[in-house]
Amino acid sequence: SIWRRHIAWAMNDGADLRGYMTQRFASNMVFMSLLLGAELNVLFNSDWIATEMRQTMREEKINEISFWIGIVMIVSVFLTILSLFATFSAWGMVSAVSDENAHCVLRSSMGQYVAELPGRFIVCSFYAFLIWSVLYCFLLLPVGYISYFLVISVTVAFLHVVVVMSSFGRLIMHSGAMGSETIFEKGFEKKFEPSSIACKLAS
Repeated sequence: SIWRRHIAWAMNDGADLRGYMTQRFASNMVFMSLLLGAELNVLFNSDWIATEMRQTMREEKINEISFWIGIVMIVSVFLTILSLFATFSAWGMVSAVSDENAHCVLRSSMGQYVAELPGRFIVCSFYAFLIWSVLYCFLLLPVGYISYFLVISVTVAFLHVVVVMSSFGRLIMHSGAMGSETIFEKGFEKKFEPSSIACKLAS
């Protein structure tokens, strides 16, 4: 949400703004299509684990972990379909906006919401995908050191990616890196170490 707002106000050229948005929608379509294929392949697989999972759902065995894996997987599938539908619709609408009117439309509250809606579905879909993937560890492996190690490792790695990317995103937004003007004078980067440049950008 914050990232989208910064993009809408940082890019002065309407063609650049519209081009960035459509490029983002295109990459999201490819990624979510692959994710949907993976989810459906696991959900309707003929493997005995997937068959047992579907059987527990039909019999409503809510005390079985396979039941909840199936429920989360179905929710993940629907969220992925909604993200594809929202992305495809927003892609077509934003592409129809002219370069001269891109800022006027995409900086409005409705334009901001339309630009953010596919991303919200994508985030929810990805979280659901991550949840049932982690739960699958307890279905494939006995509850013990190995399964706990896998869950903790995945959680730590996921949090690491989120923290690093969030920090870098905030650094880009607050330093003015989205604008057309340079942040520092020409040749400034050659005078300092990478850590010093990061401190200058953050200050």
